[in-house]
Amino acid sequence: MSPADSRFAGPIPKDAFKPTKSDHSLEVGIIGAGIAGLGAAVALRSSGHKVEIFERSRFKNEVGAAINVCPNAARPLHHYGFDFQRSKAVAVRRVGFRKIDSIMSTEFHLESEFMKADSLDTIMAADFHGLPEKFGANYYFMHRVDLHTELRRLAEEPDGYTEPVRISLSSEVTDVNIDSGELTLKDGSKHKKDVVVAADGIHSFLTAKVIGSDNSAHPTGQSAFRFLIPTEKLLKDPETRDLIEGRPDGIYVGSGPDRRLDNAHKSQDQGQGGAQAIEDGAALGALLSKLRSVEEVPARLRLFERVRKNRASAMQIFSNVGQDQAEKNQAKAQQYVDGPVPSKTPVT
Repeated sequence: MSPADSRFAGPIPKDAFKPTKSDHSLEVGIIGAGIAGLGAAVALRSSGHKVEIFERSRFKNEVGAAINVCPNAARPLHHYGFDFQRSKAVAVRRVGFRKIDSIMSTEFHLESEFMKADSLDTIMAADFHGLPEKFGANYYFMHRVDLHTELRRLAEEPDGYTEPVRISLSSEVTDVNIDSGELTLKDGSKHKKDVVVAADGIHSFLTAKVIGSDNSAHPTGQSAFRFLIPTEKLLKDPETRDLIEGRPDGIYVGSGPDRRLDNAHKSQDQGQGGAQAIEDGAALGALLSKLRSVEEVPARLRLFERVRKNRASAMQIFSNVGQDQAEKNQAKAQQYVDGPVPSKTPVT
């Protein structure tokens, strides 16, 4: 691959944001111990800050099913030492569509062709080879719980040079003074922090306090009921055996005649909800590194907004359509992108 084909700046040195004795360490409070909260905690810890997460539930465990970890999320995770093997991640090489008894499937697995079941003709296959060379990391699928567990390990496990993240459970934050950085918990206790990160989900009460207006999530008219069935059980059932037996490992997404098989994500059709949260945390950790005093924080946070606002806005616009329909929102996204906007997924 020629240098012109490379689309990322190259590997980031492992110690790029490692603190030195002259760096100022912040007291950081993070509200929420989900993927966004833990991702930010890992990044800020690696820059030498003292991080405490306030989680309202009793258990610091993620729930859910599968999640995409795209190259833009996998690359910073690699930097922080995320173990993709331990988290049972599966690298994607090709994506395509196959017709199976009037149900359209999407298949993700290694070195696969995607064909009509009756004729073996390929309907579509997007080639994901070469992603590490182009974007610095692979495209992975993993279980959300495994992603959460590995992030928690990176947050809490001693590393010899930074202070492990403290996760306070049953600690519901009821108010935050955005001028002083003081958090008030449900039990009445107060905690003063230099920086407060709101990572408590789409129903966060802090959004309005920060931006000065309500920005509530609105129903899309789509919903999903997700559940897990062991492969062994599918193989024993004569009605599902033929769909599973002899096929390579993959993900099959069925699109049926009614709404019961539709799916929805916060970043609805790009699989970028978790990825953008991980990007946010990585950017925050990088931009709050190498501080000389707490007085530098406001300027660094303004820089964070400049870096992240356009990026996240473009991804939200693209998420209004599927990955194979990006051209529909290309013009709308262009105002937030300095450079060419990709039109669609490469197809072979």
